[in-house]
Amino acid sequence: MQPAAAPQLAFHSATAWAQRLTHGELDAVLLAVAGASQQQATRQPPRLARALGQQVQAIALGERPLLLLHQPSGTSHDGHRDGCGCGCHQSEPGSSSLRHRDSAPAAWPPRGYLLPPQDHNPLLHRVLTAENRLPLHHCAATDPLPWLRQLAQRSLLLPAHLTLLTLPPWSQAGLIPLRPLQPLSETLWLLLRRGEASHPALRELLHWWGGPRLLQQPDSSPANGRQLRPWWQWRWPRH
Repeated sequence: MQPAAAPQLAFHSATAWAQRLTHGELDAVLLAVAGASQQQATRQPPRLARALGQQVQAIALGERPLLLLHQPSGTSHDGHRDGCGCGCHQSEPGSSSLRHRDSAPAAWPPRGYLLPPQDHNPLLHRVLTAENRLPLHHCAATDPLPWLRQLAQRSLLLPAHLTLLTLPPWSQAGLIPLRPLQPLSETLWLLLRRGEASHPALRELLHWWGGPRLLQQPDSSPANGRQLRPWWQWRWPRH
């Protein structure tokens, strides 16, 4: 681990992250499992194949509610039409067809949801598809600006925790939070190679998140009710 190094944002399936851990490409992975708050699956660790599950440990960091962020002004960040250059696409509920839509000023009511790729958080995709109300737009950009363009040009809803609005450029985008029709939440999990939770740097990270209580909990039991700091404010501890 490098001191004072910010975490890298990327979208991969839980299996892909676990494989990269076992190959020694990463020290740790922070992964969110999002979905309907009342569903037990939202509070369960990401599903991994048995072989990977024997090599990777999932430590619960806590659960937090999600609201729907919306850009009501229709302000575009760069005037670019149709898409954000990140491979975003749209899927209609109950359909496998994918297509782009022309950009337009944001309007009410919202026209869809903006989500990470389906394999990154499949439970949230299933929950919103089951509502059969709005189409799902997918984006895999790791930079905030493409996401903000999508929200502004297409009048979409972004499920997210309110702490996202504490960071620029999100804090300057004029986004407003709305309550979803059914409560949504996400559980945060720290993925480690088994046996490495005792590594000094990782143990220091776990103490930073909440102390030894985390190590005393079963892998499948989240630390309910804990106050979480924004994950993007992480700084890796020194060796």
